[in-house]
Amino acid sequence: MPAEPRQYKSLDGYGYRPQRWDSLCTNRISGSRLFYGCNRKGNNLYANCLLALDAATGKKLWHYQLVHHDIWDRDPPAPPNLMTITRKGPDGRPIKVDVVALVTKQGFTFVFDRVTGKPVFPIKEVVFLQEVVRGEKARPTQPIPQWPAPLVRQAFTEKELNPFAADRNSLLNILKKSKYRIPMYSINW
Repeated sequence: MPAEPRQYKSLDGYGYRPQRWDSLCTNRISGSRLFYGCNRKGNNLYANCLLALDAATGKKLWHYQLVHHDIWDRDPPAPPNLMTITRKGPDGRPIKVDVVALVTKQGFTFVFDRVTGKPVFPIKEVVFLQEVVRGEKARPTQPIPQWPAPLVRQAFTEKELNPFAADRNSLLNILKKSKYRIPMYSINW
């Protein structure tokens, strides 16, 4: 790592920034079969997480677990995206924030400060269904970002059924009999 911080150009001229550009952000998936977790107890801390490493030393800078003890195959499907966003600063004036964003299979977008790893937008630990196979212990909560809104539908109800489907009544009966008519979690966007 260079001894001097890199110079960068900003809207108000030039400044110095701590040497954090030499970090690596990567997503990690589960190390074993995703649908059966009896052989891996606990949250499986570094599985299904966003991990930031110092590229020069390999030292962990920060991490955030996106799915605790994954038994649904919800590992991140794509690499993280590095970007700069504009937010309102403490004094109300716009500031640029370097972030890392990761989109999930559920259509959620997690956004973190690239340097500190702190969530840019609120993330809530939401209670999840606890029905699992014998011997399995699902985690009671999962992290769900509160903003931005998901990219995909989070529930399927009668109003989503195509009114012109030839077998609409059959599909409606299947939906009504399903014990999973409600979303796995409840959030109002």
